[in-house]
Amino acid sequence: MKVYLCRHGQTDMNAQRKFYGRLDVSLNDLGREQARQIGKQMANDSLTIRKVVTSGLRRTKETAEEILDSYGQLCLHMESYNALNEIDFGTWEGLSADDIERRDYNHWWAYIEAPLNTQFPEGEEHKTFRLRVEECLSKIEFVEGTLLVGHLGVLRIFMQYYNLSDENYFSIDIPQGEYICVELFK
Repeated sequence: MKVYLCRHGQTDMNAQRKFYGRLDVSLNDLGREQARQIGKQMANDSLTIRKVVTSGLRRTKETAEEILDSYGQLCLHMESYNALNEIDFGTWEGLSADDIERRDYNHWWAYIEAPLNTQFPEGEEHKTFRLRVEECLSKIEFVEGTLLVGHLGVLRIFMQYYNLSDENYFSIDIPQGEYICVELFK
């Protein structure tokens, strides 16, 4: 079955290169345009969207709405899951890498050296994040034509969970403003 994956459109926090996993921010103008372009491209590719799955955060929902509006199709089945929210960066939320390094030097460099083994201060450990997302994915009924609008971390886990990529976690990239089509086998 064909499933479409896309990352939420750009936000001001993306543009400022800040950590903002759990912060509930809206798309900026470029992010809305990226989503509209995805919708137009999906329509040009004659794809049928039968179901939309998003996280509980505004940026994924707004991306899905812009895609559907520009696609010109109403989607009667839309599901949002808080378990598909991006990782919780804790006290690093809203900060740039430079800010984090200045404020929390030792923890920052522990993260740089072993990013998948680091507990974010007052936030989430990557292992907990992965388990949360995988548990949610296992319960979602994907159908032919499902569009999953997600966060990069969630989409990376999706690709690994369904054995769609042999790449390591940080090598998997789904750029904003693009979608990919993957084949899931039941």
